[in-house]
Amino acid sequence: MSARAPVLTLGPRALGRGGPCAWNRSSQSRGYLRVRIDSDAALRRRPGEGTARCTPDHARDFRHLHASRPPPSVSLMKEATQVSTMPPPRLSLPARLSVTVLGCLAIWVSVTHLTALWWGDEMTLGRHVANAVGVLLLAVPMVVVLRRLIDRRPLATLGLPGWSTALTDLVRGMLTWVLPAGIGLAAVVLFGWVEIRVDAAPGELLGAVLLLILLVFVFEAFPEELIFRGYIYRNLADVMAPWVAVVVQALLFSAFGTVLWVITAGWGVLLERSVMFFAMAVVVGLLRVMSGSIWGPIGFHLAFQVTMQLVLSSHYAAIEVDDEAIFTLATAVLAFCAATTVAALLWRGPVNWSTPEWAT
Repeated sequence: MSARAPVLTLGPRALGRGGPCAWNRSSQSRGYLRVRIDSDAALRRRPGEGTARCTPDHARDFRHLHASRPPPSVSLMKEATQVSTMPPPRLSLPARLSVTVLGCLAIWVSVTHLTALWWGDEMTLGRHVANAVGVLLLAVPMVVVLRRLIDRRPLATLGLPGWSTALTDLVRGMLTWVLPAGIGLAAVVLFGWVEIRVDAAPGELLGAVLLLILLVFVFEAFPEELIFRGYIYRNLADVMAPWVAVVVQALLFSAFGTVLWVITAGWGVLLERSVMFFAMAVVVGLLRVMSGSIWGPIGFHLAFQVTMQLVLSSHYAAIEVDDEAIFTLATAVLAFCAATTVAALLWRGPVNWSTPEWAT
């Protein structure tokens, strides 16, 4: 291969001590390694820089740079070596983002309107189930088509690790919501600022929680996080700093969610919903960067929506709150503000905020 072989920058999740690629101390401290893909199996450190020559097969030997973080899957390492040599996407970045957001709107609006024609405007259990199934069956294939056929990139690069890592990140994401929200709720109840009345048997309450977990996961948490913190964030982070990608995806998510609510509830909800959706998208976007996968945001999203729908809605369990505003402040607002602090304790290790994920 000529001296102008493609160059790939691997993030901290793609590096490992004792692996086949060498780097100097300065490049290690920056959290990334520039690797020049070469068919030559010989591996040489170049003085004064963190660039090494390695074959694509060496990628399977990479170990994570920091022992406190779980190692990436072998498939991710194989895919990492292919990024520089893959063909460019079929559409420009603005075109891909536009198609994705408009596709989301088309899916959610069409599904919810079709179910409303059958079950009526009230969110009954049957309509909720139909919404969840319809959205899942349309949204996930849309992402698969966009990533594989339009981007021409592997699905795993959207932040989809192996099952063990995914489960760990899911639980940590849920704790990122539950811990601060639980502390806040306990405080306002202890001081007598909020009174919660539960008129349901323990078995009925448990059934309602399990049902809501399933419905929220299928209808909201998984498809929305896969699209916005998976597909959209990853496309943005390819070309800009991750913190900038978080802000941009939050603006797109806020526009998406607000338009849905304006269609169903009118212009009166514009300001309230746009602010709430933007704040939530920033928080889960930061969790996406800190965790390195979409499962952390999914866990946070799941815990947030299950709690609010269970307590503030009478559809699934007989629960009454005498002051919904204080309840929301003590749980949702507090959890949003404390999320990154809690996440920093759960996901330890350096976080890349400034370097595009696949910069060359």
